[in-house]
Amino acid sequence: LLLYLLYGLALRYRPDQLACHLITDRPEGPFADLVPGPGDPSCLPQLREVATGPAEGAAALRRLAAAVAEGGAGGIRRVIVVDGDVPPPDATEALATLAASGGAAGVHLILAGRDLPPEPVASRCRVRIALPGGAAALDRANHAADELAAGTAVVNTAGGLGGPAGASRAHEQVVRFPDPYAQRVALAGLRYRLWRAAGGGP
Repeated sequence: LLLYLLYGLALRYRPDQLACHLITDRPEGPFADLVPGPGDPSCLPQLREVATGPAEGAAALRRLAAAVAEGGAGGIRRVIVVDGDVPPPDATEALATLAASGGAAGVHLILAGRDLPPEPVASRCRVRIALPGGAAALDRANHAADELAAGTAVVNTAGGLGGPAGASRAHEQVVRFPDPYAQRVALAGLRYRLWRAAGGGP
């Protein structure tokens, strides 16, 4: 789902319009497809940094939070993706600053993990996306994610509030998304075309 979102944003916004910052505790995870690799120098041109591990991730979040506190995001949309069991506790304040003030500065957070972030951050997360097995992203009384199939997700725009599975709610819908790994060659070709369009390559 993260790859699907990032490629969708890259197709819509040029590198001078969008900067992506990725923070992960899985350096060999899905983001490995977005950076240059052996035999393939192409990358997602909107990608500005990939921070791996707690210390590097915390430092990136503090730097981005300081930039927001000082007056903005440099006139460009910034998407910060935090994937996995990061950031460490000492980055909670920076994450809370980004959640509280980032939107007005053109900074958007995507937090992906097994549990909700600390309360000062979670209370700002009005849009919740629950994947199969990810009911923790929703309110305890909301069972909309209980019977999700692979390749589907619940998108809730009311902070996870809801009710029984199958109930109809205006602030919640089930969406389907493709598996990007099902067409690896096409995905690599798309990355290469975006890279070349941004001035990469010979």
